[in-house]
Amino acid sequence: MRIILIDNYDSFTWNIVHYLEQCNCQVDVVKNDAAVMPNWLLYDGCVISPGPGLPEDSGNLLVWMSSFPEGFPVLGVCLGLQAMVVFTGGNLINLSAPLHGQEGIAISTGMGEIWREMNAKEVVAHYHSWVADSVHLPAVWKVSFVSEDNLIMALEHVDRNWNAVQFHPESILSNDGIRWFQFWLQSFR
Repeated sequence: MRIILIDNYDSFTWNIVHYLEQCNCQVDVVKNDAAVMPNWLLYDGCVISPGPGLPEDSGNLLVWMSSFPEGFPVLGVCLGLQAMVVFTGGNLINLSAPLHGQEGIAISTGMGEIWREMNAKEVVAHYHSWVADSVHLPAVWKVSFVSEDNLIMALEHVDRNWNAVQFHPESILSNDGIRWFQFWLQSFR
């Protein structure tokens, strides 16, 4: 399986690459501000990495998302989730206190499909100061996991093969984080 990873200049990018390689994927990495847009048709799927700042400040990310082929599997991680929400017309909320390097719990809502075999409560790593606005979340999204204080932690698109997590499964703070990537890959293999 060949995966392209859009790197939003995050220190965790290569952790994601290594997890995907452990799942028997060949991974190509492209910076979000590369001069040439990748040929998505050469790949089986795409991961949008975490990164600093906001989606609209992340190079070509939002423009590239508009060129994804129909049915193209995409996984957004942290900033990747936020970009997907913004792309589909949603809003983000700035947290009153950033959650950087903190352990938390992601709780299943029972609404998800691809991560249905994950535990009902998963220990996850937070490195974010923004979250998707659940009050104004576009109807194209199903919320599959939330935090203990009901912040969106995982989303699944109802029409596109797009899935996303707000936390960092590739962090050592996330228990058995590789399983999130395994289940995503299994959803379209």
